[in-house]
Amino acid sequence: MLNTDTHWLEQALDAYLKNKALQNAARKHDGYFHPSQAGKCPRYLWYEFKGYQKDPVSIFSQRAFEEGNALHNLFERIFKDAGIVYGNEGGVIESPENLFNKFKLDIPIRGTFDSIVIHPYDKSLYLVEFKSHKDVKDNGNSYSKPWNKLDSPYMDHIYQWQLYSFLTGVMKGVIFYINKNTLQYKIFEQEQDKDIIYDIIEKFEDIYKYVKENKLYPFQPNENHVWCLYKNQCQFDYLKETGDDGKQFFKRSIHITNG
Repeated sequence: MLNTDTHWLEQALDAYLKNKALQNAARKHDGYFHPSQAGKCPRYLWYEFKGYQKDPVSIFSQRAFEEGNALHNLFERIFKDAGIVYGNEGGVIESPENLFNKFKLDIPIRGTFDSIVIHPYDKSLYLVEFKSHKDVKDNGNSYSKPWNKLDSPYMDHIYQWQLYSFLTGVMKGVIFYINKNTLQYKIFEQEQDKDIIYDIIEKFEDIYKYVKENKLYPFQPNENHVWCLYKNQCQFDYLKETGDDGKQFFKRSIHITNG
C-alpha cells in the first residue's frame, strides 16, 4: 500500500530504485577485481569477494548514484558525437598474461573503461575516466572536496585510471571531472606510473590469497570506515576479534539506513 505522506509518483520512482538496489545486492560476485575498486579497503574487497551482504543505503544515495550515471552517459555521448572517440566506445577488458614481465598474474581483473579519445593534433590516444562531482561545503567532515579546492584528482581515481592504463595499454590520458551543480569541467592529465600499478597488483594478490584460503582479511585501522558498505559486518567481526566495539572506527554515516 502506498504511503500517503509523500506523492504517489515519488513513491513509485523510489520503489523502483529500492528494488533495483535489492537486485544488485543479491547478484553473485563475478569473481573479478575491478579498477574502480583499486583504492578500496582490502577487507571491504574480501567481504565483496566472499559474498557478504552490504549495509542498506538511503534512497537519497540511490538517487545520487542514478544522477551520476546519467551525467556519465551524457558525456560519453557528447564525446562520441564530437568525433574524438577512438573506436566505438568504452569496452570490457581483462588482465593480460603478465605485467611488464615483472610477475605472472594469477588474479582475475576485469573492467569497463569509459573512453579512449584521439588527440586532434598529434593523433595520440588518451584514456579518459569520467567523474561527476558535487560541490560540497568545506566542513572538514566530507570525503569530497569543495569544487574550488579540487586542484588534483582523488587518489582512488588515480588508482582506477592507472589500472585501466595497464589493461588497455594506453599510456596517457585524463581524469575528467564534471561539476554536478554548474557543469564546469576540471581536467587532470595522467601518465602511466608502473610503481602505482605494481602496488595495486600486489594489493589485489594479497587479498586474493586470503580469499582462496578462506581467511578473514585483517582489520585496517587506517582506512576510511565512514562510507563503508560492510560496516555492520566489519564491526561484528572486529568485536569477535578484539572484544572491543570499535566505536572510534565505525562512526555512522549519513547514507547508511536501518530499513
